[in-house]
Amino acid sequence: MSSQQSVAFTQYDLPLPANSPLPPYPHPVTPSSYGCAVDRRDMYQGDHCCIICLTIARKGVLRAHIVSPKEENDTWQFLRGGGYIPHQAQPPSKEPRNALTFCYEHYNAFKEYKFFIRYLPHPINRYILVNISDSEGMQEHHMRALYLDPANQLCPFPGALLVHELRARSQNPYRNLIDPSSRIQLSDVPWVKDVQSIPEGPFSRVVRRITRSKE
Repeated sequence: MSSQQSVAFTQYDLPLPANSPLPPYPHPVTPSSYGCAVDRRDMYQGDHCCIICLTIARKGVLRAHIVSPKEENDTWQFLRGGGYIPHQAQPPSKEPRNALTFCYEHYNAFKEYKFFIRYLPHPINRYILVNISDSEGMQEHHMRALYLDPANQLCPFPGALLVHELRARSQNPYRNLIDPSSRIQLSDVPWVKDVQSIPEGPFSRVVRRITRSKE
């Protein structure tokens, strides 16, 4: 397998180093209205939706903070100071890049650390879901790409997602579903939903744009 067309699934250990080993966040970070910004980013058929199953708001969705504003201010400051997230990041309660939209089922699964989300950099350039708990309800989404556009200036901070990932791993210490020595190709991370089944809208345009960039 060509290393030029694949990426290693690095397994990060605790304690995290003082300086981030992650690639720098690629976009300028400017103040954005929290709720409106998240809703605009996580949109399907004109309504905000679950980033996993595309359940739309009128059927019930919730926003989940990646790093909790109430309990993890020290964690947020560590991430800013170490370059895991840009130092211009707003407080965690106001930062749209610290939030994700889920249906009730996937909100609970996220909060219960049944899965985590990892951003895989170039040449994959996708956010993928890892079913670390081997939950039957999440298995159909394992190692699939979510419709979060890395080109969107409001895309989630990979450094914040890393904190959630490490907690999910600690909740499932006997599971290691991905060999950290393996390299992942683009073909290994299909979309979480069949591209052909997605009507015209922000998500279908994300799929076409990212797919074209790989051709």
